[in-house]
Amino acid sequence: MNITWGMFRQDLKEKVRAITEQLTNELLQQKTLVDCKTQLKKIFSEALADLSSIETMAK
Repeated sequence: MNITWGMFRQDLKEKVRAITEQLTNELLQQKTLVDCKTQLKKIFSEALADLSSIETMAK
């Protein structure tokens, strides 16, 4: 195991918190619903990629 369970949990918490921070800051800057949807897709795609990298490190 490359990382310990505690480190995994801490990293996961930080990445999930970052999602909510991005949602608030970046969505408030959008001017249209289409822009909001586009920004949401980008935020969640990046978050899923980050979470996937954590999973890979845990193996």
